[in-house]
This record gives sequence, C-alpha cells and structure tokens, in this order.
Amino acid sequence: MRIFFVIIAIFTFVACAGSQKKKRVASIEKNKFMDVMVDVRLLEGTYTIRYQRIDSTNGLMNAYYDQVFNKHQVTRKDFEDSYVAYSLDSKQMIEIEDSVLARLQRIVIETDTLKK
Repeated sequence: MRIFFVIIAIFTFVACAGSQKKKRVASIEKNKFMDVMVDVRLLEGTYTIRYQRIDSTNGLMNAYYDQVFNKHQVTRKDFEDSYVAYSLDSKQMIEIEDSVLARLQRIVIETDTLKK
C-alpha cells in the first residue's frame, strides 16, 4: 500500500511540474472527488493485497473501477480530468490526499474496533 502512495506522490509532482499555462478546472466537486478517491484507494489496496500489483490492462480491474465511478455517478474521464486539475495545485492536492488518508485510517480503526 505504501508503494501506491509513493506512486501517487510521484504522479502529483510530475503533474505539478508540467506547464501551467492552461488552468484546468475540476469537473468533480472537491468533497465528492475525495469520496471517490477513498473508494479508489480501498479498491486498489484490496486488489494489490490479492494480486501483488495493479495491472491497469486487466479487464477485471477496469470493471471494478467502473463500479466505483458508477456508485458515485461520475465518469472515468471526469475523475481523471479532476485528478489532473487538482494535482496542478499542490497545496490543494496535499489537502485532498491528507483527507483521504485520514478517512482510510478511520475505516481501519472502526474495522479493528468491530473485530474486538
């Protein structure tokens, strides 16, 4: 799971290093985007535990992504475009990542509490 966070951090820095001549506007509102990100992270973490790595060419994984996007009533393109738009503002992306991580940590704590 840590590898995934490293990959996302690299992705964020690369996106931030690109040309910012053209300001992008996220098509998904920030709070909704964070909700989608939580589910994407849960999906990718679960998949990684089971299969050791995420293979984006795997049709099964794409079907799972589609389920997450359908749940939140967003399209893959809107999610990807919003991800890039939020990534262009490093402070905002750090805030989003911190919030997503905090939500995931709460899920772990709640799950652990239920197991006891």
